[in-house]
Amino acid sequence: MLKKILPIVAFLLLSLAACRNESGGATGDGAAPDNFVSYESETMGVRVQHPEGWVTHRAFNGLTLASNQEVIDSSSLAEIGEGAFVNIIPGELAVFNMQTGGSFSNEQPQEVLERYRALLEAQGQIYTVMEAPEVSNIEGRNVATMVVRSTVRGKTLVTILGSHLNGQYVALSSAGALEEHFEEVRPELEQIVRSIDVFPPIPVLER
Repeated sequence: MLKKILPIVAFLLLSLAACRNESGGATGDGAAPDNFVSYESETMGVRVQHPEGWVTHRAFNGLTLASNQEVIDSSSLAEIGEGAFVNIIPGELAVFNMQTGGSFSNEQPQEVLERYRALLEAQGQIYTVMEAPEVSNIEGRNVATMVVRSTVRGKTLVTILGSHLNGQYVALSSAGALEEHFEEVRPELEQIVRSIDVFPPIPVLER
């Protein structure tokens, strides 16, 4: 299933406590389109806005958003049809540095993004950069994104890779679709990516 093969970077997962399933539902703020809703998980330390009707799935302390359940259940990214996905992995920047041997700061979203791409490629996926990294500050968060192309089982995917830094916390994101459908869903994917925020998680205490 797609939820098992979307890129999950294990080193970030070490920084998170065990968490419970949560779902969104509150309407988005004024910065989002009217059809967007908000999802927030205090135990993961992540919030994001997405189109109403999209599916959310929690696995391995990562969050997947998909345009429909078929995308979640597909056996390969090559089989998502006209669907789209966003994968978000939140964690502590210190853990990212420890596990990668880096010394990145909150002010280096592009460097973190480049390392994220390198880590994904180390897992066997090769990315061709279509649009060079762009760096921005969104409501105090330092964000870097780049658009890449990759091939999976003969199908071409276009993906927006992102790094989102907020103080001592980082979220890595992958948002994409098959190349022939990417431009149709790109505005929604870009809005989702821009809305990603990461913050200190609240651990679930064992009783």
